Amino acid sequence: MCRNENDPEKAQKAVKEMSDFFRRKKRSTVGNCWHVNNNESDAMWRIYLKVNEGTAIQSNINRISTASEIAPEPIYARKFRYINYFTDVFHHPVEYSFHTLNIITTDIHKRLEFRDEADFDYFFWGDAILNEYFWKSQEYRK
Repeated sequence: MCRNENDPEKAQKAVKEMSDFFRRKKRSTVGNCWHVNNNESDAMWRIYLKVNEGTAIQSNINRISTASEIAPEPIYARKFRYINYFTDVFHHPVEYSFHTLNIITTDIHKRLEFRDEADFDYFFWGDAILNEYFWKSQEYRK
């Protein structure tokens, strides 16, 4: 147990540092989203295309995983969990068995309103996420 657990200044500083870290991580994460379904989704075409132009790529997890093995950065996979941020908890005994927040918590959860997307993503974090010099030189968008 932390001796300074009731120190509001230290708590505020910790919250700010965590918030800054997740903001940087969000800006340096690159993802490739796939709609997980046996058929195309008309809703997805309408949401993500502004005109009647687009290409559907059909693949499977084995093909994509094999292709990702030659990438210069480690590539991670995630199946999103769609939750109500006000009433649900992040923990799930099968889909997300962590009882605490960690670096990927924010990367695999989306608001319940997006559940029709049925996303499965491949993503990587750029090296800049841990480079403090880079982040000190960037302007934050609020």
